[in-house]
Amino acid sequence: MLFLIIILLLLSALLYGPYWLWKRKIEAEIAEGAKYEYERLVEAQADIVRDISKQEFYTLYHKTEIPRYPGYMIAASISFFLSIPLLLVILAAGQWAMNKWLDNTIPEIYLNQFVFGEKGISPLARIEPEALHFILNDWAGFYYFFGFLIAWGLVFAFFMKRYHENTPALLREEIIRLKMQRQESEQASNALGEGERDGKGDDEGNPDRQTA
Repeated sequence: MLFLIIILLLLSALLYGPYWLWKRKIEAEIAEGAKYEYERLVEAQADIVRDISKQEFYTLYHKTEIPRYPGYMIAASISFFLSIPLLLVILAAGQWAMNKWLDNTIPEIYLNQFVFGEKGISPLARIEPEALHFILNDWAGFYYFFGFLIAWGLVFAFFMKRYHENTPALLREEIIRLKMQRQESEQASNALGEGERDGKGDDEGNPDRQTA
């Protein structure tokens, strides 16, 4: 098991290493593109980037332009690889529990083979419980195959759900959203300040409250 974990860690590193180098290259290109786009908008459409700092614009530009799908696929693959040891333990425990269950609950009819003829049903041969275990163990390959397939499907579904939930809007829409959030925050802060000032005014105008 330790050897398997080491192999999986190395495989994960081999997957993430090229992606990390590729991402650095892409981020450098995006940073350069953000600089030119900001300068273009300042000259051509200044209203869009008004009250937006360069750093905020670069962050939004990076958020909308960075390719996201490769990162999610790499994360899903690495997560699946690192979950294999735990998955093997779970599947092996399931197989052991199934064998124990069969030892106690195999009906007698399952240990016999019957032939159907004109005279009805007649026993043909008997299968010993040990032989039935060997047959079921031969089917364990399908059990592990579908177990890994279902696990990969669940991991993939989780990351694809995150991918769609975190999909950014277009750059212009992200800028508008940032301005609206800032405006709502300022309005909430102003409302809170006015409430505090009104409370102080009531205290000053009410001698009984001051005495209390």
